Amino acid sequence: MSTIRARLTLGLVGALVPLLAAGAAALYLHMRAALQAQLDAALAARARALAAVVVRSDEGVAFDLDGDLRPWSEKPEDPDYFELTSAGGDLIARSRTLGSAPLPREGGALEAPRLWNVSLPGGRSGRAIGVRFVPTWDDEPAPRQAGEAVLLVVAVDRVGVDRPLRLLLSALLVVGLALLGCVALVVSRIVRRGLAPLDRLAAQAGRIDAASLGTRFPGQGLPGELRPICAALDELLERLERTFERERRFTADAAHELRTPIAELRALAEVNLRFPGDERATARAFRESVEIARQMEGLVAALLHLARSDAGAIRPAREPVALADVAGEAWRDLEGPAREKRLDVVWRCESAAEVSTDRALTRAVLGNLLSNAVEYAPPGGRVEVRIEPVPGGVLAMIGNTNDALVPEDLPHLFERFWRKDGARSPSGHAGLGLPVVAALARLLDVDVRVDLPAPSWFRVQLRFPAAGGPGPASLTRPDAVLSSST
Repeated sequence: MSTIRARLTLGLVGALVPLLAAGAAALYLHMRAALQAQLDAALAARARALAAVVVRSDEGVAFDLDGDLRPWSEKPEDPDYFELTSAGGDLIARSRTLGSAPLPREGGALEAPRLWNVSLPGGRSGRAIGVRFVPTWDDEPAPRQAGEAVLLVVAVDRVGVDRPLRLLLSALLVVGLALLGCVALVVSRIVRRGLAPLDRLAAQAGRIDAASLGTRFPGQGLPGELRPICAALDELLERLERTFERERRFTADAAHELRTPIAELRALAEVNLRFPGDERATARAFRESVEIARQMEGLVAALLHLARSDAGAIRPAREPVALADVAGEAWRDLEGPAREKRLDVVWRCESAAEVSTDRALTRAVLGNLLSNAVEYAPPGGRVEVRIEPVPGGVLAMIGNTNDALVPEDLPHLFERFWRKDGARSPSGHAGLGLPVVAALARLLDVDVRVDLPAPSWFRVQLRFPAAGGPGPASLTRPDAVLSSST
C-alpha cells in the first residue's frame, strides 16, 4: 500500500488485532482457571465426604456408603468414580461406575491433596483427586493404636468445565471476528475523517497555476500538524510569485532594451535607402550602426551570462591568478574613455596578491565594475582601484565619485535592468552590469558588498579566496545587498 490512509488503516488494525486477541486469551484463561478451581473445590469436598465414612474395625477397613452418600455418589447423570486401596495396594472398595478400569494410585495428605486430569471409562475426560489418611476406629471411646494409612482416589467428569469453556471459546471467536470487522470499519472512517484536511489541502494546491500564484493557504481550522506545511507552501508560493514577476519584468525589459537599438538600425537603413547618393551620410550611418551593434552585442552577452549562470552551465576553471594583472587587462579597453572624461584614476594594487579563481570570469567581473566606475563617474571625477591581501584571501575594492546614489538605492543595484534614472540611456549600459557581477561572483565563491562610505563616493568590495588557501566557507560574508541580486 502506497497511500498514507492505507498505511494508517492497516497499522491501526494490525495493532488492535493483537490487543483484542490478548484480551480474549486473558478472559479465556481466567474463566478456565476459575472453573477449574471451582471443580477442584467440589472434588475436594467429595473426597473429604467419602473419607469420613471409611472406618477401621477388628475385621479391617470398612467403606460404608449407606444412607445419603450412595445416591450422591452413584447418580447416573453425574456419577462419582472412586477407589479405596490399602497401604500395600490391596483393593478395599471401588465404585461400580469404574467397571474394570483402574484409577491411577497417586495421592497426598487431606490438607494438600494431589489433583490431576484423568481419562475415565468410555474415553471421557475427567479430573481426579488422591488423598492418603488413617481411618478412625468405629468403636470409640476406647482409644486404639492407629493403623496403616489408606489411599482414596476420587474422579469426576470434566463436562461441567469443558462445556462452558467450549461455549466461551466459540463466543469469543464470533465476537472477535465481529469486533475485527467493526474495528476495520471504524478505523477506516476515523482515518478518512482525520486526513480530510490533507485532501482539501492537496485539492487546493492542485488548482494553483502560474496565473494564481497569489493564492495562500488558510491555516485557521487546520490541525496543528498541517499548519507548518501551509506556512511552507505560502512561502514557496510567495517566492514563486516574486520569481515569475521578476521573469516577466526581465522579459519586458530585455524586449524594451533590444527594441530601441533595432528601431535605430531600421531608421538608419531607411534613411540611407531614401538618400543613397550621400556618401558622408552613409559613412556616418555605418559608424552609428556599428556602435548600435556593439551595444546590442554587449546586451546579448550579458543576457547569455545571466542565463548560463542561472542554468548552472558555467564551470569555473580555478587556478592561481595575480588579481592585479587581471585588473590591468580589463582596464586597457577603458583607458580612452577615462582620458576623455579627464578622470583621476588611482591604482593601489599589490602584484603579489594571488587568488584561486577562473581568470576569464574574474576579468569579466572586474571589467564590468571598472566600466561602471568610468561610466558613472562625473567628468573630472575620481576612480580608485585597490587590491590587497587580507586574512584568508584577497580584497579588491573599486570606487568612484557618484553623487546620484543614496543608501536607499543600494538594495536595488543588483536587480536586473534597474537604473537610477529609470530611462534608457544611449551609453550602452542596460542595468545588467552588477547583476552579471553578482551571478559570476556566486560561481567564483566571491563575497560582494556595495556601500557609500563617504559623501559622493560609491564603492564595491570583492573578497576572493587566496590561492591554495581555505575555501570560501572560512571567509566572512558581509551583510551586503547580494541577496537582492536574483
